[in-house]
Amino acid sequence: MPHRLKIIDHNGHTELGWNPECAEETEAVRERFDALMRRNFVAFDLSNSPGEVIREFRPQSTELLITPKFVGG
Repeated sequence: MPHRLKIIDHNGHTELGWNPECAEETEAVRERFDALMRRNFVAFDLSNSPGEVIREFRPQSTELLITPKFVGG
């Protein structure tokens, strides 16, 4: 099963894939994940139901979603 990081931002929808056994691919996706988290994005691990909010990259997860925080009022 492919491992995917789905990013929803001002550019639309982007997907990055990685193989957890490939250190270079995993590190590239981890760097993108960490950069977005530093910009106050929120991440979800959707590998299982129900999904859960996460704060750190999980290389063994099969589906991650990261979006800007939504502010309501």
